[in-house]
Amino acid sequence: KRVSLPNMKPQHAVETIIRRIFVVHYQPQHQVSEINWSGDVINVYSGQQTLNSPYYLSFDSNDRLFVANCGSHQVLLLNSSLQLERVLLNEEHQLAQCPWRLCYIEQKDQLVVGSSGSKCVQVFIVR
Repeated sequence: KRVSLPNMKPQHAVETIIRRIFVVHYQPQHQVSEINWSGDVINVYSGQQTLNSPYYLSFDSNDRLFVANCGSHQVLLLNSSLQLERVLLNEEHQLAQCPWRLCYIEQKDQLVVGSSGSKCVQVFIVR
């Protein structure tokens, strides 16, 4: 199914197990939005202090979102209501510059992070 998003410039989207749709986009600012199947915005995280070039999303079975926040060299963890739980990874965790892609492996509590700035892949244990 195609969902029209005329007021967004989507970068990446995911559909969770219970059919919730989340989108990283740049219109009117850097945001993570939950949308319905009609394209209506249900909820938004704009995190003006934290979002800087978010590129990619992954999620867990509780619909918490991992956000690759390239411009701030961080991975953010948002709860299912799109509120910031915490900065999950950053330079203090030896995260490479510009996290670009994510894959969460829930059975192992592993987050695989591909970084374009350092041209590497890293694996972190996250709990």
